[in-house]
Amino acid sequence: MEDEDRRVVMGLAGVPYSLVGDFSEDWPTPNFVELRNQGNFRKMDSPIPAVPSGAGGTVIRRSSRRRAGSLRAYGCDHGTYMLSFSNFSSFKKLTFWQKMECCFEELIK
Repeated sequence: MEDEDRRVVMGLAGVPYSLVGDFSEDWPTPNFVELRNQGNFRKMDSPIPAVPSGAGGTVIRRSSRRRAGSLRAYGCDHGTYMLSFSNFSSFKKLTFWQKMECCFEELIK
């Protein structure tokens, strides 16, 4: 198989671009640093705010009132969290897949 140009779009849910840029050299993530150094590290416009965020606009929230506001994506006790999905039609900007729809159609032909 011949070498081909590849493009990979990578996002880190809930992590602001500036934080990744400022601290990625010191992170214990050598694979990310290597990818960043080999490619282009740029900020993207996104309809989903950087913080708080989650994959695909999903947010896991604690339902306990005394613990309201503490976000955890792991180690939640059964029944103490609520999973909600954002209404993508209410986003202020087009989603990535809406912007790229024409390109994806070309790729799958």
